[in-house]
Amino acid sequence: MERARTALSALLPGRAARRVLERAVEAEGLSEDQLDGERMASLLLGRVYHDLRDTLPRATLRRELKRLARSLHDPVAAPAQPAAVPAQPAAVPAAASPGASESARVRFAGDAEDVLMALAVLEGVDGTAVFDDVGRALSTRGEVNEADALGRVIAAGGSLLLRHGELRSLCVTTTGGSLIAVPVPPRWLAVSGAPDMNLGAVYAALTALEEER
Repeated sequence: MERARTALSALLPGRAARRVLERAVEAEGLSEDQLDGERMASLLLGRVYHDLRDTLPRATLRRELKRLARSLHDPVAAPAQPAAVPAQPAAVPAAASPGASESARVRFAGDAEDVLMALAVLEGVDGTAVFDDVGRALSTRGEVNEADALGRVIAAGGSLLLRHGELRSLCVTTTGGSLIAVPVPPRWLAVSGAPDMNLGAVYAALTALEEER
């Protein structure tokens, strides 16, 4: 927790940073002794982000919390230091594009939270979620606008498309944002982000997660 407080102090006074973290921990019914890197990363992208998004510039807040969450989620990552990070992720090979990717065949081997976190910390991704077969949100990381309504649309539309063959993934891009939805029977995995979200990077991450299983 001290590591997260130190990093947050780049955005808030030290005491304020500690209070924000303490409120988030208390709201989750946890104690400081129960906090590991995974749980703290989840708190940063969830409750801490929602507590501060109307106080600090959202783009800066999201960028810094993602950077810190990545360092906490990855046990071998170097300690996070308050510093700017690239606004766009590195380019990925063309083979990772939606049309050619096998990444949609993701499985949850009891570690859905790891999958959500691995995707949520990608640059350009606003949030990730897992929905059940009727679209109810089971778990989210980051910011997923109107998650319940989005889940129902994904579940209904996906079920319809499945009647016409195996569905690898859904990808929708509008002027307001981008969405990738992947069937993980009997659930759905969704990744939402900005209109210029690097779709290839998301598919590449999904491929890497699949190869680990």
